[in-house]
Amino acid sequence: MDFVDESGRFASILDCPFGRRGSYFAFFSTGSERFGRAYVYLATCHGLSNVSKKSKMFNIQPMYEGERVPYAIIMKPAELILRTLYGDIRICIAEEKLILFQGENNLHLRFATTTEEFDRVTKPRGKNAWETEFEFAFATVIHPITGTITANAPWDWDRLRCGKCTIDIHPDESGKLLCSLEEFMHSGYVR
Repeated sequence: MDFVDESGRFASILDCPFGRRGSYFAFFSTGSERFGRAYVYLATCHGLSNVSKKSKMFNIQPMYEGERVPYAIIMKPAELILRTLYGDIRICIAEEKLILFQGENNLHLRFATTTEEFDRVTKPRGKNAWETEFEFAFATVIHPITGTITANAPWDWDRLRCGKCTIDIHPDESGKLLCSLEEFMHSGYVR
């Protein structure tokens, strides 16, 4: 792909977040949706989070060979596409509490917490998943269906929570990744 085609845009993510009816998840962008200037955040719309301005859960970052890569945002009715020079990361809110991420061409996907504004606990869940509890009010479980997962989630013993952390989804041998992020009101589990 020699250029990034942004002509398939359905609506602007700057004007309206990408979400689904009945879901508390929403994706929004700050800055721009144009190539190289886009930043996408996964946010929660649970009541207290919105009121206290603590809605940002993760910054969604496409990676290639260990480096963040620039991308453009294309919003369609059923999916959000992060288009890079190496391929696409496709995002779909499949169910009210379930998000699916699909990548191609050896693209990696990083979930990075943006600030330490949440009281957050990030811990392994099973052999191939990580759970993050936010404000002890709800939890998310990130699980690669295709590919592997690594995390950098240092524990702060003074504050009894995790500081900033990153969770990386790596593709399988064929260069593809498929990952789920699911919300739970209590302790999460892997389907």
